[in-house]
Formats: sequence, C-alpha cells, structure tokens
Amino acid sequence: MIFHADGAFYKIGTHRDALRQASVYGILACGMTLVIVSGGIDLSVGSVLALVAVCFSLFSIHWQWSPWQAIPCALLIGAACGSAGGLLTAGLGSSRSSPRWR
Repeated sequence: MIFHADGAFYKIGTHRDALRQASVYGILACGMTLVIVSGGIDLSVGSVLALVAVCFSLFSIHWQWSPWQAIPCALLIGAACGSAGGLLTAGLGSSRSSPRWR
C-alpha cells in the first residue's frame, strides 16, 4: 500500500469519529424525508443547522454558559427559525400550488 496514514484507517476510533460526524446528516435526512414525502422541499435546514451550531458554540465557548442554558437556547433558536419558515410557507403558499403566483 502506498498510503495508509500510519495505520490510522485500521483504528476503530477513525470509523467511530466518521460515523459520529455523519449521524447529524442522517438525523436531518430522516426529518427531511417527511417534508419531501408531504410534497414540500425545505432548503433552509442546512442553514438553520449552521445557525444553531454557531449560536451554541457562541453560548458555550465565548459566553461560557453551562449546557443547561446553552442547549435550550439553541433549541429555541432552531424552533423559532423553523416556525418562521413554516408560517411563511403556509401563509404565502408555494408557487406550484397557488394560482395567484402564476
């Protein structure tokens, strides 16, 4: 073998870390499956995930909040963004189902 990173590929920690990083997208995919099956497509999920991750790191690292404060605040921010997007989608309707936008 030309390149094997000093055997890092064969360590269990490498695969554990890769699965842990991929699990976030797997959980998002499960939620998005319901949205797509119901006939909608929501492209803001990745942006909301990034916003919540940045807010959580800001709360916990920069402002040194405890996890008991940072986690609920981050969840509330994500819920607020999801609610705002849902209200806009329900209020304005999608362009393919509403004749007023044609």
